[in-house]
Amino acid sequence: MLRKIARRITHHSPAENVRYLRARLLPSKPDNARNDMLDELLTSGRIGHMLGRALKLRGIRETSLMGDPLVLSGWIAGLADEGITAHIRDWDWGDTVPGVIARIPTSNEHWETIAKGDGLMLLSELLGPFAVIQYLRSKFDYFVPMDNSIDLYLGYEYWPPLQVLNEEFPLKAKSVIEFGPFDGYQTAGLSSLGADVTAIEARAENAIKTQAGLAAAGLNARIIMDDFHNAAKYGRFDLAFAHGVYYHSVAPFVFLQNLISLSDNILIGGFCATDELPISGWNTLKHKGETYRVKQYFEGTSYTAGINSIGYFFHGDDLMMFFDKQGFDITVISDERPKVTAGRFLRFLARRH
Repeated sequence: MLRKIARRITHHSPAENVRYLRARLLPSKPDNARNDMLDELLTSGRIGHMLGRALKLRGIRETSLMGDPLVLSGWIAGLADEGITAHIRDWDWGDTVPGVIARIPTSNEHWETIAKGDGLMLLSELLGPFAVIQYLRSKFDYFVPMDNSIDLYLGYEYWPPLQVLNEEFPLKAKSVIEFGPFDGYQTAGLSSLGADVTAIEARAENAIKTQAGLAAAGLNARIIMDDFHNAAKYGRFDLAFAHGVYYHSVAPFVFLQNLISLSDNILIGGFCATDELPISGWNTLKHKGETYRVKQYFEGTSYTAGINSIGYFFHGDDLMMFFDKQGFDITVISDERPKVTAGRFLRFLARRH
């Protein structure tokens, strides 16, 4: 039966899956009954993980799930990943026991049943923060699909490969200033690994997405709306984290010097120019008597772009040379050769001698 349900969901459209799950969760409701808060969210394959995180944040480690066993059995693995032991109870608006009502109330009778119970939790109160993410996805562009976003916000995956950075530079209890939180995935990852994060973001939609993702995951970070060229005033940190942002700077040496003023440990990650990509000629920039090879490019206006009209891709060796000249040791975290945007994606950790 479970295989049948899985095959059906895989081969039908999201709208059809909403109707199917709605029927499973509310088999007796009239055709026009709906719940605009949860209907779309319940199509996610990460419901168990989301529910488990919400319960864990409330200090709950064991609970009953009251609803359709065929639906709820698919949530058990996600709940277990969050350390929650769940007991399924076949239930269709009968007597209540303390636990989670895993059906959606859409009538007066349903709410009267809930009002008579004690120690009950509803999907709306538990999954509400994740419904914010689902809603924002209808308004803003996101880098990955919904389920992948949840995995990143909850720390099941890391983007960029923060686990490699964490091995080289343990993040637990470290203060980190992050530039360009994007959708909030790297902010959530840094926080999940124990860092105390201050994030600087210039695009309002990215700040909103980051706040929603952190709130749903129960993570905390300080998010500041500002231009990253102005960030030197925010103090000193154990790590300055600049992933996917340096090449959005219209004044790159101002930004790079800001990083040095902020921390003795700097993570740089980003596209670097090669002879092949971008398809344009080399230019040079000078700083403190040194010459640096760069290729200029023109920014777009999407959530992935910088807020100025131009930026610069450095030659990767020259970018590392900048920090070497400033008294830093370089540890390469990864060095990839993409075939889009620029010919190299370089991640390195610069640590002051």
